[in-house]
Amino acid sequence: YIEILPDPNLVRETRARLHDAMVEDLYYRLRWRPLAAFEQYFLYAEEAMMGNDENLWAMLRAELFGFLAEEHPLVSVEEIERLHNMYVIPDSAVRWLEWLFSRERYTEAQQIAEQLKTKHQTLIQDGGDLVAWHLDAWHGALYDYLGRYDDAETLLTTTVHNLLQWRQNNAPTRYSDGILARAYNNIGYHYSRRTRHFQAIRAYGRAVQLLQELGLYVDEANTLNNRAFDIAKIGDFAAAISSAKAGLRLREQLGPRTPVGLSLNTLGLIELSQFHLEGGLRDIRRAMETFRGVGSTRGLGLALIAYAEALRRISVSVIYLQQRRTATIMADALVQANEAIEIFTYQVDEPPRLMEAWREQARIYRDWAKLRLGRPAIVAQSESEGGKFTVEELVRQSQVAFEQASALVPRETITQIELLYDQALLLYYIHLYPGAPRYVEIEAQLERKYILEMNQLIPVEYHALPGPDNKLPRVWYLVQKGNIELLSGHLAFNRWNTNQSDEDTLCHAVEHYGRALTYYAYFSRHDFQEKRQALDELYEQLRPLTARQKRKVHEYAHVLEGDHEVDSYESPLSQFLHERFGDFADEFIF
Repeated sequence: YIEILPDPNLVRETRARLHDAMVEDLYYRLRWRPLAAFEQYFLYAEEAMMGNDENLWAMLRAELFGFLAEEHPLVSVEEIERLHNMYVIPDSAVRWLEWLFSRERYTEAQQIAEQLKTKHQTLIQDGGDLVAWHLDAWHGALYDYLGRYDDAETLLTTTVHNLLQWRQNNAPTRYSDGILARAYNNIGYHYSRRTRHFQAIRAYGRAVQLLQELGLYVDEANTLNNRAFDIAKIGDFAAAISSAKAGLRLREQLGPRTPVGLSLNTLGLIELSQFHLEGGLRDIRRAMETFRGVGSTRGLGLALIAYAEALRRISVSVIYLQQRRTATIMADALVQANEAIEIFTYQVDEPPRLMEAWREQARIYRDWAKLRLGRPAIVAQSESEGGKFTVEELVRQSQVAFEQASALVPRETITQIELLYDQALLLYYIHLYPGAPRYVEIEAQLERKYILEMNQLIPVEYHALPGPDNKLPRVWYLVQKGNIELLSGHLAFNRWNTNQSDEDTLCHAVEHYGRALTYYAYFSRHDFQEKRQALDELYEQLRPLTARQKRKVHEYAHVLEGDHEVDSYESPLSQFLHERFGDFADEFIF
């Protein structure tokens, strides 16, 4: 991918001319109206920082501080002092924090933020509320990167509220709107990290509007890319790809290659979410090549996690099973996950990403163990190249990696639930097959420990099944409740499979499946990744049933709709049964 980008020398020459023009523009603005010129400096500096362009930032600062050091007969001393004390010094203090952030030195940046609010407060106090809120917007982002989500939410929510209140009482300026756009972007990222994707989409949308008005194209590209990820999480893949490609086009035009790599990585993740695995692999591989080429350690770490996931998921494709390459691909996925763990352990201090790397490693071992059980002959033949493991070794390695991931999220309940669900699937895949020696024991452990604990972590208001008029916020707890109900349905269905005369057990399974699909449908009308995986699992579970048994399942689903106020209501489960297995009454075809 690097080869098809513009010639680096041509890019450097073009950007050098652009930088000269920006600095010259600032030169004349400062000598005409210094205070108004600072607003343009703020926007130029924002472009430089977000583009990791240290040369431009140094040139802009040199021009600004050079102006302050000179005498200007047409500009009053009072105006120069005001520019220096109220704008330049406070902004420079916040920019230092922003520079550390851009260099992935999050712990140092956090220390600077704390010092600017305590012993070095004099550096920003003359800047008033706007500078303080600009600092808070970045401080909140740092909390997110360091995994302090509650602190981030408190600070970012207050910051956005304060900026909106200020905007109601004052005429907005490019300076104030630039800070508001930053706050919207950062709270959007926070909502995304906490899996509140609809809120993230709205916050990013408002940020994009402000950034377009300000002409901050580097920031706009970044926010479009972030927004695309969250749109994909709710399953609107067409809109997600449009947003990601718009961000990619802007980044290609602007020149720096690290942001191009981030856009390619996001495109790859979106393709993985919609099960376009080959396309996802291709774009993530391009992102990795880009990051290695420019030396972006954090970007490479992100791409390695995504690449490991792509390899893990594609390894079970029929073509690779037939070619006896499954274990080789799984082993390659492990290599990628291990490199990501190394990066986020020793080079980039970002605990949430380290957790993701450990979790992906755990999933690789788990899915490999599942394959060893389900297709032992095929997997064994391909392990001559990829390395040999017993099922017990794979399970133990998976458990160790899940423990490492769990240790990094002691206070974040949503991620705790996801990790518990991952570990529950490990037990389900490995121990709950027909004739398993510890079947009853493991089944009880799943129900009395994992399912119970996951439900306890979900707020009580999400325990009741949402109806069409429900006003619950559409957050990830709904998806997690769907996952729990799906697993409960599988356990009940397996019990019925061992004693098919017990129709009550089948009814309980159908009830759990119906609840699962209702939770998914309430979260989003689109087929997002987790919902589609659940539908495919459910299809594979019900497909072997006889026609009579499928009809019985449909009858149970219809009974569950009986109390609905609207006579024509068809539950998500009934819709699924009709779409996957056809109609269950002859007159429906006429």
